Amino acid sequence: MPQRRDPSSASRSALHTAVLYALVAVGWILTSDWLLTLFGVLPQTVLMWQTVKGLGFVTVTAILLFVLFRAQLRRREESERRFSTLVENLPGMVYRCEDDRHWTMRYVSRAAQKLTGYAPAELIGTTGTAYAELIHQDDRQYVWDEVQQAIKADRPFQFEYRLYRQDGNLIWVWEQGCAVPDKDHEGGIVLEGLMLDVTERKQAEAIAQEAAERLESVGDNLPGGAIYRLYRDPNGDYRFTYASRGVEQILGISRERMLADAASVFSLTEAPYDQFVFASNERSACDLSIVDMELPQRLPDGTRRWIAVRSLPYRSAEGGVLWDGIVLDISERKAAEEKLREAAAVFANTAEGVVITTLDGEIRDVNQAFVDVTGYEREEAIGENPRILKSGRHEHGFYQAMWQSLEETGQWRGEIWNRRKDGMIYPELLTISAVRDGQGKATGYVGVFTDITPMKEAEERLEYLAQHDALTGLPNRLLLNARLRHSMRQAKRRNGKLALLFFDIDRFKHINDSLGHTAGDQLLQQFAKRLTESLRTGDTVARISGDEFIVLLEGVDSSATIAAILHKLMEALKPPVALIIPWSTVAKPPQA
Repeated sequence: MPQRRDPSSASRSALHTAVLYALVAVGWILTSDWLLTLFGVLPQTVLMWQTVKGLGFVTVTAILLFVLFRAQLRRREESERRFSTLVENLPGMVYRCEDDRHWTMRYVSRAAQKLTGYAPAELIGTTGTAYAELIHQDDRQYVWDEVQQAIKADRPFQFEYRLYRQDGNLIWVWEQGCAVPDKDHEGGIVLEGLMLDVTERKQAEAIAQEAAERLESVGDNLPGGAIYRLYRDPNGDYRFTYASRGVEQILGISRERMLADAASVFSLTEAPYDQFVFASNERSACDLSIVDMELPQRLPDGTRRWIAVRSLPYRSAEGGVLWDGIVLDISERKAAEEKLREAAAVFANTAEGVVITTLDGEIRDVNQAFVDVTGYEREEAIGENPRILKSGRHEHGFYQAMWQSLEETGQWRGEIWNRRKDGMIYPELLTISAVRDGQGKATGYVGVFTDITPMKEAEERLEYLAQHDALTGLPNRLLLNARLRHSMRQAKRRNGKLALLFFDIDRFKHINDSLGHTAGDQLLQQFAKRLTESLRTGDTVARISGDEFIVLLEGVDSSATIAAILHKLMEALKPPVALIIPWSTVAKPPQA
């Protein structure tokens, strides 16, 4: 493709040469004529010398012109050779074509074959393949319009379009060119330019665009989160350059406001965390450390929310710092953590023993109350099975029923006897509940128990008081009736006999009145003791009212046996009874 010269530059060069030649010619003529006159040449020989002079000047001029033109042609040929080499070795296709709908090619470089798959000769002229037919049908009108608009505006054109290669593959082409005068047709124009295969770049751009769109889609649809880009310029001013739609749900402000005013975002952070945010960002901008913060936010509507911010910084070319980060709504997690802290406090400080196990029964944790009740330290209990507390009082069926209830209902509640580390057996009220995950699947068990030893002792004491006389400790009427019914059933079943003996204390009221109730109580206690110590094992002495006692004799085979026992009792009652009587309670003798 020949090189185009600047017409004004060529005219100036030609003018300089012509002027120089005219000056040399005029100088030669004038100088040679003066020399002939100076040397006194005869007039008849002047004509001859002027002829010789003219022929010599023409010869010298011809030689000079030959040398000059030859040098000029050689320079031009070398320039065109260099230009042609440059054009042929360009990575893209250089072309010259007509401004018609077919884009009829007049010249294409060797790179045409690499670009289109066609040899240069196949693209040149009207007999070859029309270049316009290679352009994708959806891009042909666009290419034509762009070129025509550039021609009208007298400016270069540049665009990208799709092109079919000879093998049928579709590639992307970048083209740049301009319209130049057509030397072969007066007043016409041709198009000259360069085409490059940019398929790889377009594919990379498409991949990058797809990745960007996917990233934006992920950011906009990230559950409970959003992504952002924060920029700090060299002057220390902050601004957000990108934010996904999730910020609107998390922070309660529009994305447009966030991008326009970074302070509107920073102002949501509650004090004193706002100062911590600024200090963290400044430190990260200095050493490019990762930002990882959890911050309380006060939203524009007054709602309080916790967010987690994590971002990775990198330095920009102009000296600023960019952070690509993610913000997550962790309000639910924070609420759960608060509940866990509360539960942990209850777990640690509750008066009830708590034990947490796996589904297999392996102990995972216990609280201090467990340690206090069982005597096992936390480290001793963890990893063990609750069987270490087994007392041996319950049969196998008891535990089978417990596990059956846990499997069917997820809960069991009842009283159980367990054994402390020191071997002491104690009663406890135990509640076992299954722990379930979000899908309702059991993941373990929690047992909560209370040592009910004091309650059992109180129950036994109440039961004892309900069936025994508080003063003498003897069975009362209620227990006597129960034992009498039992003895009667035994006697009937064995065809045996039993006897009831009735005792009372004569003039007991006089003792109370004269010596006081304290003396009366001591007498009753001594009376009950003597009766009890004189009876056989299995016989019963009961106090049924103030000074009335009944003795129940079991397994008596005759009246003689009863008489012997009665005699023994009477003998035990004969000795005097020693009473401790305060002097103030002794009744004074009557006045005369």
